[in-house]
Amino acid sequence: MPTYVTIPLATPVSEFVELLGAQDEAMLSLQRGGTEPTVKPEGTLWWDTGAGMLKLRQPGSTWLAFADPAESCINAGGTIAYEANQPMGGFVLTGLGAGSANGHSVRYEQAVHRSGALAFTGHQSMGGNRLTNLGAPSDPADAVRLQDVPTSLVDVIGAVVVQTVADPSGTVNNLGYTPRRIILRLYCSLVDEDDFNPFDATVDLTLEVNYFEDDAGNGFTGNPVTVLRLENGPSDWCDIIVEFLTGGTKGFALRFRDENGEGVVPRKYNATGTTGGVVKAIVFRE
Repeated sequence: MPTYVTIPLATPVSEFVELLGAQDEAMLSLQRGGTEPTVKPEGTLWWDTGAGMLKLRQPGSTWLAFADPAESCINAGGTIAYEANQPMGGFVLTGLGAGSANGHSVRYEQAVHRSGALAFTGHQSMGGNRLTNLGAPSDPADAVRLQDVPTSLVDVIGAVVVQTVADPSGTVNNLGYTPRRIILRLYCSLVDEDDFNPFDATVDLTLEVNYFEDDAGNGFTGNPVTVLRLENGPSDWCDIIVEFLTGGTKGFALRFRDENGEGVVPRKYNATGTTGGVVKAIVFRE
């Protein structure tokens, strides 16, 4: 049997050439979009643009070009960055490393919550800016507002209230703070409050008293403090007493008491009548 068998053609070779050319033209027309193909490809398609291959995809009725994965796709190596904001669709990014430099994202436990659920763990610099809209402080560790800071650590009281026996809780000097040091200026006559077993003396004194709360019992008398005892005789005296107030009412109480615990009041120096004497104080906050 011969290796090649000649099969006669029904048409000349030239007609086959023309037929192949027509088929080729038809394929080119499909590429140019001139004729809608009856069988449409699905999925992805590669197109040679002449400048390179372009991958196409068909999400619907239109073919779209895939971005070049070498240039625009995010990769695990981090060599390609986002070029626009990325919505998370309500989901969270998990497995984040702890942020340690400007521009880093931070994890939940690294952020200070405005609810106060997570506290600062180090000193915070305000960078020359202010904390505004602060509430009034109520604890010794609270931040204070400008109006809460005293303009002076010293207050001068021109007329000190002297505590009476009849109203010991109401006749006090309410300062809003417990003073640490008081300098008293007394220029008056001391007269028994109810004229029973009267104590009479004139005083022109400047006295100093300090509040040693932490040192009470260590050589200091504690609180109240008997600043001075004025004596007219062995059984006739008047104690000048200062009590530092640390409870709901903060300030100090000044009282004069005779040997029977009865009240003694300051009157005008070396004069009769009910005009009050001079009882002034310089009060130190710290």
